[in-house]
Amino acid sequence: SWTCGSRARTAFRAFLRGRAVVCAVPPEGGRDLIAAECRVGNQDVGLWLIENGWARAAEGGPYVEAGEKARTAMKGIFGPAPSLAGLPPAPAPVAAAQPTQLILDPSATATPPTETTATPPADQPAPSE
Repeated sequence: SWTCGSRARTAFRAFLRGRAVVCAVPPEGGRDLIAAECRVGNQDVGLWLIENGWARAAEGGPYVEAGEKARTAMKGIFGPAPSLAGLPPAPAPVAAAQPTQLILDPSATATPPTETTATPPADQPAPSE
């Protein structure tokens, strides 16, 4: 009932803080689904996600106990939706302003000018001989 995926992504980004994730991908992995152990430093990324309630542990997998602890502690997706009571209401959409006058005068561009003269710069000194 709340956008827990967005909150999980934000929490995970804060956990990573731009640090490198290193994964040990098994050579016999399939093309569609690969299970790999990933770490940030010495910390197991999957375990962190499960312990903090941002992912569900696979049945029979190594993180089941950590997942149950997160569920019991009501962490992450297992907790209540965040309260939005203290936030200001979203601003109303702004309608695009209609121009009050044209940028170009259509009568000035309807026909090309017949004679073109350049006006010399007024502040330039006369050429010396």
